[in-house]
Amino acid sequence: MVPVYTPPPAFVPVAPIVGNYVLVRCGGVILGTATTAGLIRASVFEVHRPMKISELGAGLTTAAAGGLFQLAIYANNPATNTPGAVLASIGSISTTTAGRLSADITGADVTLPAGTYWQAVNVDATGAAAVFLGPAPAFGLGANVLGSPAIALAVAGNIGGANLTSTQAFGTWPDLTGVSPTGSSASTNNSAALLVKVA
Repeated sequence: MVPVYTPPPAFVPVAPIVGNYVLVRCGGVILGTATTAGLIRASVFEVHRPMKISELGAGLTTAAAGGLFQLAIYANNPATNTPGAVLASIGSISTTTAGRLSADITGADVTLPAGTYWQAVNVDATGAAAVFLGPAPAFGLGANVLGSPAIALAVAGNIGGANLTSTQAFGTWPDLTGVSPTGSSASTNNSAALLVKVA
């Protein structure tokens, strides 16, 4: 008797718990270095099942009195695998006091279908001295999503769109479709690891 092939069960990702905060990037976080004012710093991440979110947040480890920061999520532009349209953003959060900080998304809650996205941070001139917990570069950065042109498992550098930057005055989140961002030659620890609150 010929055995009947039974395919393995389909992988079903675990649904995040409503009200919990989820770290959107795979891997860990590390203590960062000072950011750069007027620069959108974006890194890629994936959502494996639809998720409705109500807040964006980050871990501020070194305060900068009188400064401000903002966070956003961009769609992936599939033609270039770079940030496209902005999907969610928050207003300004003070960098005066360190801690785990978050704010409501501007407008209504946002549902992210399964897919590829970009987390982004920008700070004002005074907030440039702020330091965040950033995505740990030793965990493959964006190579796990977009791939890498080199086989080496480097711990720094722009691996597969790990850390792209676009010059932008603080306070606005433009559509980046058609913009050619710059790849960072440094590790992503001068970015901010994004947390989202599940609605």
